[in-house]
Amino acid sequence: MKYLNNERIYYAMLAGANKVINYRDLLNKINVFPVPDSDTGNNLAATMDSIISEAQIYDSPKKTLESIAEAALLGAKGNSGIIFAQFLNGFSAEVVDEDRISINKFAKSINKAVPYAYNSISEPVEGTMITVIKDWALAVDKLKESKNNFLELFKESLFVAKSSLNDTTEKLDVLKEAEVVDAGGQGFVKFIEGILDFLKLGIVDQELAASAEELEFVTENVSAQFDSEYRYCTEVLLSEVNKSEAELKELVAHLGDSLIVAQTKQFTKIHMHSNQPAQLFDLVRDYGQIEKEKVDDMYQQYIINNQQKYDIALVTDSIADLPPEIIDNHQIHVINLNLIVEGTTYLDKLTITPDTLYSLLDEVEEYPTSSQPSLKQVQDLFSSLAKNYDSIIALTVSKELSGTWNVVQQAAKELKEKGTTITVINSKLNSGAQGLVVLEAAEQIAAGKDHQAVVDQILDLRERTEIYVSVDQLEYMIRGGRISPLKGFFANLLNLKPIISLDEEGAGIAFGKSFSRSGVKKKIKKLVKNIEKNAGIKRYAIVHGNSENKAKEYKESFTSLLGQEPEYITEISPIIALNAGQGSVAIALITKSKV
Repeated sequence: MKYLNNERIYYAMLAGANKVINYRDLLNKINVFPVPDSDTGNNLAATMDSIISEAQIYDSPKKTLESIAEAALLGAKGNSGIIFAQFLNGFSAEVVDEDRISINKFAKSINKAVPYAYNSISEPVEGTMITVIKDWALAVDKLKESKNNFLELFKESLFVAKSSLNDTTEKLDVLKEAEVVDAGGQGFVKFIEGILDFLKLGIVDQELAASAEELEFVTENVSAQFDSEYRYCTEVLLSEVNKSEAELKELVAHLGDSLIVAQTKQFTKIHMHSNQPAQLFDLVRDYGQIEKEKVDDMYQQYIINNQQKYDIALVTDSIADLPPEIIDNHQIHVINLNLIVEGTTYLDKLTITPDTLYSLLDEVEEYPTSSQPSLKQVQDLFSSLAKNYDSIIALTVSKELSGTWNVVQQAAKELKEKGTTITVINSKLNSGAQGLVVLEAAEQIAAGKDHQAVVDQILDLRERTEIYVSVDQLEYMIRGGRISPLKGFFANLLNLKPIISLDEEGAGIAFGKSFSRSGVKKKIKKLVKNIEKNAGIKRYAIVHGNSENKAKEYKESFTSLLGQEPEYITEISPIIALNAGQGSVAIALITKSKV
């Protein structure tokens, strides 16, 4: 094979992509840099999946490569995925627009592509994937005059790539301590191996995967500590961008590290590790249209794979209002729902905060909506948990309020068929009430209770849990469609302040009303006092919508009334804030016996 045309380019890339996908588990297990979150295989596989599903053959190698590069960027995840995609983008930009690509022109365009990858990285680190790519490209350039076919070119240059990969262990201390090579670099070598397989056989091998011996070796030997300053692997895909790569880097660099900005003609992808993903999204939305987003909790991924405390994994969704420290301490796994603002999808509590939401509400004409998580999002989480825990319990927001329960049930079905013990429970609750039950379940797991005992406890608790919400501003419920404009008009005219709760099935109901904030508070105190008298209150929590002062007042009142402080005070999720609005405050409680 002395030249590459459009079809050969396409199928060679598919062969490389399939090889990487087949080695996903191996790459995950050796992933210790920059963070030991065990997802390099998943991230590179997602990038390769996008190439396989989205790229097309066009009438020239250049147009075909442009399609492959764009597909790679659209699906790219993680440091390695985006670096690889930007390398392909450079290749497609520099390759000659001819019917055939010779070895000489291939080598030149490959070497010109390397700076594209380097320039996308804010602080390139040698001894990683980028070094392996550079060394392989240089080898291709040196071999271009002595090799007269692509099979020999790839066979010889692969030796150099493997040697460069082996050297990564010595170049980075974290790799040396773990006795592994760089996972991203290994992924690139597997990509080149896949292309070589195609050049030898003329077919795309979709079956060959890592051997059991390879996987067993890394399982026994790889270990690393999570010492990153930043927690969230954050990515945003933008279109219609009016800033250069350099300008975008300067704009967001202060928010974290591992910054990569990659651009094609139509799209820009930003990747960084940050503790403030919502700030990143708030910054970039003024410079382009947000098309896709991804936020991975790297610390949680590390815990799942290395330091889980319990045999039972407890899962809930972002509607459960709990302080972050409780979530971390009990290793609770959270599924983030979606909040859609004028066509842009945000991740509840991650890429949008209540403060950001309230400011956006003043700008938008169309009121935001919420939606359940994607099936794949939940399946991916469950698959990861199933590998590390004996069983899974998932407690969702009331199915009367969201389609989340249905999605989680569907995701669990496949795992159940494979033998995983997993129980999905409709909490019939939301917000602080859901959070309290999740906390109780976490404490039961920590106490060593078995799976069924925890499930039984949750089913009992959900019947003894209440929430009473004081809504301060009706405009949120009116704009969200919970109250008709006409009823809202008269309610505002009368200064009506409703009390919202949930019925036995978990649907929202108007539980009471007053004509002043102090009147609402008195009514809620009277309700709680009666509950304490008739059933006893085991514990309670206070949640609020950007209203810390009111929350503190409620804490003082109910501490005095009940003789105990709340378990916690926390802000409501942005999705709950869509209807409850600013100024809202609620008390959630669990009774000692059924009311």
